[in-house]
Amino acid sequence: MTIQNYGNDRMETNEPAEDELLYADLFSGCGGMSLGFEQAGFRCVGAVDQNDDAAETYRNNIGTDPIVDDITKYTADDLLNEFDVARGDLDVLISCAPCQGFSQHRNKHDTEHDERNTLVSFSAELAVAMEPEFFVMENVPELIQGAKERYWNRTYEILKKNNYAIASDVLNAADYGVPQRRRRAIIIARKEGRKVELPPPTVDEHRTVEDAIGDLPPIEAGETHPADPMHRAPNHTRRIVEMLDLIPDDGGSWMDIPENHQEEYWLDSMKKRAENGDLKSFCDTYGRMHWDRPAGTITRKSSTPSCGRYVHPEQNRNVTVREAARLQSFPDDWEFEGSFISWYEQNGNAVPPKLANAIAEQITRLIPITEKGTQQMTFDAIGPS
Repeated sequence: MTIQNYGNDRMETNEPAEDELLYADLFSGCGGMSLGFEQAGFRCVGAVDQNDDAAETYRNNIGTDPIVDDITKYTADDLLNEFDVARGDLDVLISCAPCQGFSQHRNKHDTEHDERNTLVSFSAELAVAMEPEFFVMENVPELIQGAKERYWNRTYEILKKNNYAIASDVLNAADYGVPQRRRRAIIIARKEGRKVELPPPTVDEHRTVEDAIGDLPPIEAGETHPADPMHRAPNHTRRIVEMLDLIPDDGGSWMDIPENHQEEYWLDSMKKRAENGDLKSFCDTYGRMHWDRPAGTITRKSSTPSCGRYVHPEQNRNVTVREAARLQSFPDDWEFEGSFISWYEQNGNAVPPKLANAIAEQITRLIPITEKGTQQMTFDAIGPS
């Protein structure tokens, strides 16, 4: 079997150049963001993540040994020492921190304390102290356009106070060659108010599920293809396989199960939703992907048919790890470490490398430009309309 290498090829290993671009990755996960920067010619000097499996995946694929620990135990000076770089030497500091408070001693009702001490704002404080040229953040859209916007207030204040120019928006990964509709908040800040811009879309037409996984050989639920340990499908009960067999190919879902089988296969929750007409995103559960569209957002739950539209367009199973990884734009030589379910979790939590690469390439275009930004974005401009 020949499996095409979907996605950008890896960079060849070269001797360090005098003008090489250096980055460090906080909350590095399995390495999706880092891979995009590696593909653009950046060199990693260090990474931090608390998940053992993700750190092992990062180590084996990126080639850098992450610090496996709680990052809040570290100061900026600690990290600079660990990464063996001086203050101001980093071209890029990356942080994909979750929106949550980190104080272990906070009162659960002390919401002001929690909002001012999130991992997002903590990473901004590290950035200001470490003085990278660029600070890159990725997060949920709600961080800058919705319910979690309050968590961004403190972070924005930290960056603005320290004269960082900021560009931010919610980007769709599909606009950057990822065969998946994935909307994420992307923030790029640059010190000394110098010009900074988000990357423009890199594709005119979105890649589809068929583009990404159409050439992979069929396998049954619970099987692993002998040529690729990552082309492994989750196991399903006989009843689930029978149910999936009743769902039409190429975009069908539980709602399309023939009426004469609904009593047997519809769950109580399905019957209640159908009776009330309250479907919303629930219609995607036990749903097949469409061949001719990008996939929906690939999450850490993509091994489970009840959690979204993760069923193969034709085969009676959820997508394999390799298929899910291709839909995230990981190359075919990428292998995950840890347990089988951890493979899905690491993949779903990752930044799609093609989106990360677009960010990295944009930064390489901006690095020669030293003039002040033409417009310093205000908080009102990035808040909800």
